[in-house]
Amino acid sequence: MNDRIWRLARECFAPEWRLVVMRWALVVLNSARPGLAAYLTARFVDALVAGRGVLPWVAAWIALQAMEDLTNNLGNGLVQGRLHQRALLEVRGRVLRCAADAPLVRLQDPDWHDRLARAAGGLGDRLGQWMQTGMWMLNAALSTVGAVVALLALGVGPWLPAALIAAAAVSVWVSRRLGEVDLRQSREGARPWRLAGAWAGLLSGRAAAPEVRLFGVGAQVLERWRRTYREAARVDLRAAGARLRWGAVEAAAALLAQAVMLALAAAAAVAAGPARGAGVFAGVWLGAMMVQGYFSAVVGAVGGMNRHARLLEDLAAVLFEEDAAGPAEGRDGGVGPLAAGASEIPPGVLAEGVTFRYPAAAADALRGATARIAPGEVVALVGPNGAGKSTLATVLLGLYAPSAGRVAISAVDGSGSLGAPSAAKRERGVTQVGAVFQDFARYSLTVRDNVGFGDLPRLGEDAPLRAALREAGSELEEQLDDWLGPEFGGRDLSGGQWLRVAIARGVVGHNGFLVLDEPTAALDPVAEVALVRGLMALGRDRTAVVVSHRLGVARMADRILVMDAGRVVQDGTHAALLAAGGLYARMWQAQASWYGPAAAQEGP
Repeated sequence: MNDRIWRLARECFAPEWRLVVMRWALVVLNSARPGLAAYLTARFVDALVAGRGVLPWVAAWIALQAMEDLTNNLGNGLVQGRLHQRALLEVRGRVLRCAADAPLVRLQDPDWHDRLARAAGGLGDRLGQWMQTGMWMLNAALSTVGAVVALLALGVGPWLPAALIAAAAVSVWVSRRLGEVDLRQSREGARPWRLAGAWAGLLSGRAAAPEVRLFGVGAQVLERWRRTYREAARVDLRAAGARLRWGAVEAAAALLAQAVMLALAAAAAVAAGPARGAGVFAGVWLGAMMVQGYFSAVVGAVGGMNRHARLLEDLAAVLFEEDAAGPAEGRDGGVGPLAAGASEIPPGVLAEGVTFRYPAAAADALRGATARIAPGEVVALVGPNGAGKSTLATVLLGLYAPSAGRVAISAVDGSGSLGAPSAAKRERGVTQVGAVFQDFARYSLTVRDNVGFGDLPRLGEDAPLRAALREAGSELEEQLDDWLGPEFGGRDLSGGQWLRVAIARGVVGHNGFLVLDEPTAALDPVAEVALVRGLMALGRDRTAVVVSHRLGVARMADRILVMDAGRVVQDGTHAALLAAGGLYARMWQAQASWYGPAAAQEGP
């Protein structure tokens, strides 16, 4: 058994160890029932035939049945239900943590999404089933021993166990084949079921609803959903057909074993004589049926443990792969917050020979990009679509790990040069990096949460949250505990209002390094320039990178870095870059031409 499964089981069930002990004790107690039932049945029938001494055996049978009902209801109901819910809570929590802590680049990997979806959909249930199967295996093993002892006491020879062993061997073989069926179904069905969910989300979700209706693509999306759903359903139906075929083989073996048992029970009854023959036949037949059932259950439980274990190993690898990689910051090799005591000094930023490629991409998004940003400097990143601007900004934030080169966000030493990279830790009031992205999050939570997520230690403090909202120009500073978003009955905001909340979240901490990755792209140029100018004026104690396609915004920066094909190809002020010609000058002239010949010729 894989060590990861045992580790996961220990961590899940250790807090409920008393219930685990109780569950195993009930299993052991209940396992005495089959042997006692076979023996009591034989004695009861003998008493009926003799016409005396029936009531004691009736009372014993009732007591035995009451014990079975009690142990089953308590063990399989209350105790097992509590343990199953514990497994679901622990495992689903781990899957969510895995998703939240995974490096950002993993979100670009469809195979990782498939594995995560499979883990989320089956790992918790499988772990509970794995434990339940182990308990059934112990119960079946002990019950089999008890029933065999009762049969031997009733005079049955060795042929009965031999027949049962043969039938059980078939069950083992079938169980292994069914394990392969389950694993193949899990792997082949993950992608189509996830795609079907995505298509369904376009029809039922709020985000795509306006465009779906405007462009009239509802029927097309519905047809895509139908095709994908049918593909996913075919995977499940193939698995169901395979289970049916293997189940028929197992049923045929069990039927043959029952025929052998019937013959042996009749032979034992004849050998016992007229006085005890009826009782022996009834006891042997009942005991044989129980032995067959429990012996098959032992073998089936072993196979079931194997089936669950194979899937658990396959799915748990997702969780333990993330655990082995460590926390998200350390995994990405990214930069963390400034060390305590350096919070009043803007950091310098260095990217040197940085190369990065997205999963499954054919080419590098960054190709040896180099950039140096002085402490307190505001730098604009510009370039054509696909040049690598947002990728470089994300690498500078430490959210992507470069495959080559290095990135450092450092304090300033006495000579004014970059010091050693800061330690990756987060302390109250010294959050190092902040960002406002173009696709910023809109949390259907309170205003406090929407802003305070940018500086969790201050989530409960009103003053810094209100100050951030004022800095962002939002009118919500006195409504910190109001809910936003209509999903839970909160207030919905316009795009510009949501943007200001996102900006407040980006600047709420003492962000020594701030990235603005085209968050204002949806605004008109006048509003964007005014907003960025305000951020620059209020944030001069920060080192900042502004990613923008609008060169009028870039012109306000201290310096402009021009990117093309994953490299920084030009570096300088607006005036210097215009004078040098090249890509920036061409881009400026192309944009300015929309405003007339005079604007196109405008210099600094």
